[in-house]
Formats: sequence, structure tokens, C-alpha cells
Amino acid sequence: MKHVLLAFLLAATPSVAFAQNAETENAENGKRIFENFGCAGCHGYEGQGSRDGARLNPAPSIEVMLLQLRQPRDLMPRYQESLISNRDAADLHAYLASFPPAPDPKTIRLLTEN
Repeated sequence: MKHVLLAFLLAATPSVAFAQNAETENAENGKRIFENFGCAGCHGYEGQGSRDGARLNPAPSIEVMLLQLRQPRDLMPRYQESLISNRDAADLHAYLASFPPAPDPKTIRLLTEN
């Protein structure tokens, strides 16, 4: 079912291919969108996730992110293209991809102490 919905969504949004062009993505605009729509309230300031929002670090693929924006699961509100365009979704994806990766648990002293 999820794959059928993804195929439908991608067919209905022809600019997804454009959205994947890293040269045209604007992480600064993505940061503005992340802040203005209050994404950090559920997903954390660095995409670490919380009880109310999924982990976004590492960033999901643009297809998965777009599917979640348009056909959300759980508590997340729906963001139609009139609210967040595919262009803005690509910028949001670029911002998520710019988050530093989580540290390797083996490098966290508190976790490795006996």
C-alpha cells in the first residue's frame, strides 16, 4: 500500500526530479521553513527526534520526506503543496541533510564506562 501511495504521489508531483538536484537546493531557505513551521518542536533542533516526532538525522530520502509531508502518519499535520511547495521541500531536505551526524556511541565516554 505504501509503495502504491508513493508511486501515486511521485506521479502527481513532477517536480520531484527537480527537487533532487543538489545544486539548486537552498539549505538556508530550508532552515527558515524548518523554523517557521515549528518542525523542531517535534523533531528536535538537529533532527534528533522526540516522543512526538520522528528522527530526521540522518535525513530521509526526498521521496520519503515528500510522502510524509503530503500524506503524514501519526500526529504530523499535512502540508499540501500550497503550504510547502516541492521546491521548498527540496530546500527543507537540503537543510536536514546539513545536520551533523550523530556521534558513534563508542565515542561517548559515559556510554563506554563500566
